[in-house]
Formats: sequence, structure tokens, C-alpha cells
Amino acid sequence: MIFRQSHPPGREGMSDFFDARALGVTIAGVPLAHRIYHFTLVHSGWEHASVVLGGESYTALAGGLQNALWLLGGAPRKHRTDSLSAAFTNLDRDAREDLRTRYDALCADYGMEATRNNRGIAHENGSIESRHGHLKTRLEQALLLRSSHDFDELDGVPDVV
Repeated sequence: MIFRQSHPPGREGMSDFFDARALGVTIAGVPLAHRIYHFTLVHSGWEHASVVLGGESYTALAGGLQNALWLLGGAPRKHRTDSLSAAFTNLDRDAREDLRTRYDALCADYGMEATRNNRGIAHENGSIESRHGHLKTRLEQALLLRSSHDFDELDGVPDVV
């Protein structure tokens, strides 16, 4: 049985991170430990991605989301993320609640309703998870065309857009 989903224009945007170490990017021969922040509009498939040094965090989410919305020139009615558990790792309950409040306020500033997946239910973010694979393939192809995964310095690594 198939339950068809309806994704009207302008209704939903999604954000997620993925580990990009498998791309094999190096800086002067040293592997670059990084993630990619990835935003997409569910209906049109418009995407924005950016390099994140370090792990998932509220700062990385807020910065990536704001950059995507500025490039987009607007905001969808809803913004969906996973449960944000990776961004809240090692935080006490009060700090986690503060970041959730800040995230909700950020979304409200852009007129978006903040929604989250249920913890442990991976298919709820499927509209962006499948696009991660396509983005990884495009990044791998760009690195192959460049003929090298090595950059002289960090400033040489392009911010993925």
C-alpha cells in the first residue's frame, strides 16, 4: 500500500547534516573532518549546502538556515529538522531547553513553524535524506573534475552552495 504525500509549494523546508569525511577532502595532505549542512525545499527541490567544521550544533544549524533563507529570498511556512539530538549532545536539560527555545524563536522570526522528527524515526526526514546522496555524488564529481581532493589551505575549500 502506498500513502501518497502532498507537498504544496512554499509549505515546507527541511534541514539536516551529513558527515563529509568520506569525500576524502584534505588540507595540505591532512584529512578534513567536516560536515555539510543541507537545506531543501520539499516541493521544488531547491537546495543550499555549506561546509561545517566541527559537529552538529545550534550555531551551525542557525547559520546554515539563515544563509539558505537569504539566498532563497524568503521562507517556507514550516521548517523541519531531525530531533536535534546531535546538536544537544552533552548538554544538561536546561541548556537543551534553551537551545530549543532559541531555535523556535529563530523560526518564528522568519515566520516559520518549527517542526521536528520523532526521535529514531529516520523516514520522517526522507525528503532530504535521499537528496544527501545526490549532493554527495555531485561533490564527488566536482572533486574528480578538479583532479585533486587536496587543498593548499582551508580558505581554498569552497563553501558549497
